[in-house]
Amino acid sequence: MTNFNAALLETAGQYLGLEEYPGAKHNDTVLGFFQAAGHGWVKDDETPWCAAFVGAVLAQVGLPHTGKLNARSYLEY
Repeated sequence: MTNFNAALLETAGQYLGLEEYPGAKHNDTVLGFFQAAGHGWVKDDETPWCAAFVGAVLAQVGLPHTGKLNARSYLEY
């Protein structure tokens, strides 16, 4: 995993400042996190997306993710 630390930080850093959109419009990047983490059924950016973000970043660098949407699923990762 140590070999992936730089890639993970670089990939995650690309999303600094990303936010949900207020109202009925939804941020397509956030929705893409859900899709990449295997939860494409989520169609809004109001659903907590921290675990989807981690799962999507892991997938982008070719690592497995927990497949879950709760942040606690990464406690022992």
